[in-house]
Amino acid sequence: MSVVSTVSVPPGEFRLGWALSVGDARIELERTVQEESPLAVWVWTDDADAYLDALADRGVEHVTCEERVDGGLRCSVDAAAGTGPELLDAFEEAGLTLLSGAGDDRVWRFRVRAANSRDLTQFRRLASERAIPIEINRQAGATPGSVGGALTAIQRETLVAAYEQGYYSTPRTATLADLGERFDISPRAVSQRLRRGVGNLVEATLWVD
Repeated sequence: MSVVSTVSVPPGEFRLGWALSVGDARIELERTVQEESPLAVWVWTDDADAYLDALADRGVEHVTCEERVDGGLRCSVDAAAGTGPELLDAFEEAGLTLLSGAGDDRVWRFRVRAANSRDLTQFRRLASERAIPIEINRQAGATPGSVGGALTAIQRETLVAAYEQGYYSTPRTATLADLGERFDISPRAVSQRLRRGVGNLVEATLWVD
């Protein structure tokens, strides 16, 4: 049985997160991190242009923002360039799967899945060796078919609304535009929420190699 846990760290201990956390911006990592590839992050801010200017003033380089969706910027980050992914390396070395990560200038929280308790113990040892202060909140074991806390509140709300309104029915009785009107966001933003929510469910509840 796998174990889903929440790992919390101060922002200063996750240098990549600290570098991106400018002002009131909130940062979310994409579900998975692939070795030797740019790290995909979402930046949520009320003023995207001001955020990008602040990044430049802070000396953050190697950040490319490719897409804008209703207050969100989807950016690619060269994690090897100047910010140091030590915490992400520790996840990988301990065999943990990163399900999601989000943070700001106060705290960073990561949801991770371990194959067993031994992997969590290994991660705790690696963090101690690297002087990374962590707090682990172990959740209930996750088995195929259980949600195991996979969704954020907004993802859960959007998926439930899509189901109730018939977006997943055959024939479909609701569209992305219908859901967008309900949440006062664009159809594209609804699509992003559904995609990420379903991805989190698959990652957390199915045995994925």
